[in-house]
Amino acid sequence: MFSTKTMNNLTPQEHRVIQLAAQGCTNDQIAQIMGLSASTVKHYLRSACQKLRVPNRTAAVARYYGGVRPSS
Repeated sequence: MFSTKTMNNLTPQEHRVIQLAAQGCTNDQIAQIMGLSASTVKHYLRSACQKLRVPNRTAAVARYYGGVRPSS
């Protein structure tokens, strides 16, 4: 089951990337907003997905905001 501890393991950058993804921003838009490269944004998303144990950004956003478990 998803825990708050997992959420606390996210870095501030990972939190921000997920929040911006939830607003519908693309990786390029997130990169521009945060002053990063698109590849760094992808790295943060991939890392957050691993920590949240989800396969993609959509599932990461769902888990981040609702603590829901995506169906397989």
